Amino acid sequence: MSKQYRVNDYLVDQLRNQISYQNQSTPLPKKALAVLTILAENAGSVVSHDELMEKVWTNSIVAPNTLQRSIAQIRKAFGDDSKQQSYIKTHAKQGYSLEAEVIWLNSTTSSAEQLTVSSTVKPPYSLKSIVLICCSLTVLALLAWLSLTKESKPKLEFNYVRPLTASDDREANARYSSDGRYVVFYRYHDYYQQHLWAKDLTTLKEYQLTTESGFYGSHNWSEDGNQLTFTSLKNDSTLPAFNNKSCWQLLTLDFAAAIKKPQPTTVRVNCTAKRMAVARWLPNGNIGLLKQTSDNTDRQGNILQGYNIREDQFSTIYSPSENEIYSYDFSFKTNTFAIIARTKDNEHIVERLTTSGEVLSSALIVLANNNSAHEYYNIYFHPSGEYLLTSTEMGVFQLFFDGSMQKIQTLGHRNLFEPDFHPSEKKFIAIQESGDQDIAIIDLNPKSNIENEAVNVEYNKATSFARSNTLDVNAKYQPNGHLIAFNSTRSGSRQLWLFDGNTSRQLSRLDSGIQSMNFVWSPSGDEIATVSGDKLLIFMLDGKVKTLNTSMPISKVMQWSEPNQLVVIANQDNINRVFQLRINAKENINHTFTNLMSPQVKWARVTQNSKLIYIDESKDIWLKSVNEPTQQGEKITALTSQVAGNRLTLKHGFLYGINRKRELWRYQLSTQQFEIIKRLSPSARYISDINKNKALITQTITHNIDIIEFY
Repeated sequence: MSKQYRVNDYLVDQLRNQISYQNQSTPLPKKALAVLTILAENAGSVVSHDELMEKVWTNSIVAPNTLQRSIAQIRKAFGDDSKQQSYIKTHAKQGYSLEAEVIWLNSTTSSAEQLTVSSTVKPPYSLKSIVLICCSLTVLALLAWLSLTKESKPKLEFNYVRPLTASDDREANARYSSDGRYVVFYRYHDYYQQHLWAKDLTTLKEYQLTTESGFYGSHNWSEDGNQLTFTSLKNDSTLPAFNNKSCWQLLTLDFAAAIKKPQPTTVRVNCTAKRMAVARWLPNGNIGLLKQTSDNTDRQGNILQGYNIREDQFSTIYSPSENEIYSYDFSFKTNTFAIIARTKDNEHIVERLTTSGEVLSSALIVLANNNSAHEYYNIYFHPSGEYLLTSTEMGVFQLFFDGSMQKIQTLGHRNLFEPDFHPSEKKFIAIQESGDQDIAIIDLNPKSNIENEAVNVEYNKATSFARSNTLDVNAKYQPNGHLIAFNSTRSGSRQLWLFDGNTSRQLSRLDSGIQSMNFVWSPSGDEIATVSGDKLLIFMLDGKVKTLNTSMPISKVMQWSEPNQLVVIANQDNINRVFQLRINAKENINHTFTNLMSPQVKWARVTQNSKLIYIDESKDIWLKSVNEPTQQGEKITALTSQVAGNRLTLKHGFLYGINRKRELWRYQLSTQQFEIIKRLSPSARYISDINKNKALITQTITHNIDIIEFY
């Protein structure tokens, strides 16, 4: 079937998920486009509700008005509505029909063969008419070919790579200066505090630019290259959490002065409680910002605003009513904004705007290379202003304004993010994260004296199993068996591996790898569930795998509590929610989601007495009933500041975790008793499982975050 077709004067493009009319494109959600295509295949005929639901939402549980919502989206794209029904006609208690002429465009066949017309009225065409139509289509095809040839997308290739930093500290957010002589970046001197630094690419000298450290947002150059702007978050807590004591600032820095001597920042906007992010210089010395409008921290709730430094005033540039902006950039070359927003259907849109906020183009992003819909596509303009750069776990990509993505080959380098192109040469820089983590088995000994530093000796002697020089993490004991499953990148991408006490073997062999480090054993120990491409995968121990298509994309699998019931995190209406997912072995029976929790959750488990325990964005731990999804629950105050990462282990009514002091602790839920078990090595990161008196610990051997340059 053709990927393009015309509905009267509208061009429908299934690859780009859009409808075009007079050079103006309107994005259409995938499900709505699927409904339209089925109606187009049956133009002039009534297609029943049941047939549309079966073909578009196979084995899915959806809201009762889901189909009606898609029909409304189609009508809106055609400038139609439920009263006029010029294109989509409703047939009461029957279904819908497309009342328009449909022409299927197929570039793989000859001009005479590519004309297929379906309409309510099928007029007889004379031979002369057919010849004229074929000639017209031939001319159109030739013009389209010439247009595509002229506007072919540039493909970028690089032959060499070199490191620009190789320190023991972590670097982030590297950006070329306007003349390309310097790279300016953040360098951490503890977990959250940073200084702004510059490196002269000619002399290779480094300069600290700021006198005071802070928790800074991404920085950006003024058009003349003399000033930098960025946001800062000041917080009474040691964690950068969103709370009532948050203080967001907008800062600028005189680069010309700072390159000679570290300078204090200039505070332009001081201490707003609502989040400000992604500061970008605009024309006339103004600064753009994504500014939080909602008090609800579960949602981005951002609008694009401009800040006038001279008048000390904000003005709204762009505030979409339905979609949520999470990234943007500004190009002085084209004097336009690029916007990335997420729809309620968990799809991503790229838009180009004028400086006044007028939408010039809008397109759904066509995800490439098994990229997840849960990814955030942070964007940076190419110096030409013609396209954008972004990065995901799958690599670095060119992102075009028609929504297409094209991967940039990075000579085998992985874990790259925050790409930035040289202003005048064919080069780009990126942050590369690399490291070596492995897994150790340690004895649990609650009687150890934590005041005695010699306790570390026992842990340091623990031998890592299945040792490699890559990331081996998050090991889990097999229920009713002797195997240990873990995640490893030793084969290139993150995959599931099994360890039998002597040797290791690779279980999964997915081209795109495992999406999340999270995986769970089935209660019987015969299967393992994980996520790839937003889909739930069930692996048997012989490597066979089955994919469960669910009505919502899943980002993480948290727990396999019963033979047919899992705890997962999925995105619904742009909020990461915790669900119980009941899976059905029989075909054509929908898997059922039950909402357990609405806020953004980092980790969650269901206890044996039907309580949900979870970690929120502030690393606080809560306990609530699974039967009340809107209830926040009760905070476990004994565990405040006791979580170093976002992972705990729940076993036999006890919670186990590691705090920032690298103390291994446990908390009994029934008695609310908290106990420090022992002090661990500074390399310990988190505890992933418990089996009797043994614990599996993920530890860091090396961890590097550096700037590299491709040329």
